[in-house]
Amino acid sequence: MLQSSYAPIGGVQGTTKEELLNPEIMWKMVRRNNKIVSVVMYKTTGGRKVVLAGSDGTPEGKKGLYDTLAEDIKLQDRNTWAEVSGAMEHIYINKLGGIPIPNDKAEKVLKQLGKEINKLEDNYHYTRIIGDSEHTKIMVGNLPSKYSNL
Repeated sequence: MLQSSYAPIGGVQGTTKEELLNPEIMWKMVRRNNKIVSVVMYKTTGGRKVVLAGSDGTPEGKKGLYDTLAEDIKLQDRNTWAEVSGAMEHIYINKLGGIPIPNDKAEKVLKQLGKEINKLEDNYHYTRIIGDSEHTKIMVGNLPSKYSNL
């Protein structure tokens, strides 16, 4: 499901199967008619950082994915945040009303995680290396309080 969800952008990058089985990774799946139709995976250190998300492409799968993401946005105490682009950026911001985080704050958060970015002039987007290539991203969500003083 994740491979097909990420196929339009070159597949899942920067994450191995072994990393996804780490106890720090939380999986939220939606089941409809005895079939998993969507999944969101989070790294649970530093709040809930969305690592991967996808659906089986059916209306039920898309609804399951949107419902999971919308709940994460609404329940701010979950401290769920993500780096998104493309379709996920559109879903988070335009469809679900997620709040973009300025790239100066994103830079400080990611620096604490050992990641370097190049800020873009719109004050929200940035580029960074994921896997073997450069990607344009925007950070969205509800950052944990440990990042509030950055």
